[in-house]
Amino acid sequence: MKKNILKSRITLLIIFIIFSLFLFSNVSIRASSISDNTSRGITLQSTSRVKQIDCIRATEFGLPGTRPAVLAEHGIGSILEFTDATQDISLAEFRVSLGIDTSAQPMLQLQWACDTPDPTGDVVNVRWQITYAWFGEDATTDIAADATSDAVYNVSSTAKGLVESDIQLSGMASTDKRLRAKITRIADGTDDTANGVNADLFDACLYFIINKLGESL
Repeated sequence: MKKNILKSRITLLIIFIIFSLFLFSNVSIRASSISDNTSRGITLQSTSRVKQIDCIRATEFGLPGTRPAVLAEHGIGSILEFTDATQDISLAEFRVSLGIDTSAQPMLQLQWACDTPDPTGDVVNVRWQITYAWFGEDATTDIAADATSDAVYNVSSTAKGLVESDIQLSGMASTDKRLRAKITRIADGTDDTANGVNADLFDACLYFIINKLGESL
């Protein structure tokens, strides 16, 4: 009698395990973000939004014929020097990545430094002006700027200390393919108070959100 009860319990346990495996297997299949497609391979079915970054180093900037910033050696690397009392310029260009989320406008970050420190507070500032334009396929490629960001940014509390300044961009459309930007130090403005010294630009980075699963076919 006891043996029959034990066998019955073992049988029920095995049935329960098999049923559980089948149930969770089906749940896993339904939650999957990909599916088989015999004619086109794997088909993406979901999104996975992440932040991405695309940077232009000092050596990769364009320099205009008028009032260009100066490429110079800095430590074991390179920087663009923007002098005081003028309006030196550098030019940057980015290609818009596939899968970019146009509902979240990108941000441009400048990494720069200044010889003059400001250990006491918001006293020594550099004025950066970013003029930029988006354009897509068949758009005129020498279009004027879409927008301008013009603001002052406090230097580091350390001499030649690294500063990261974030500039929120706007106006990107789903059809845009490229971004062009002109970066100018408005050093002859009264609110640029880093007097008599250079502002040194290391790079410009475009921060944006993208669906890392890629562009659907």
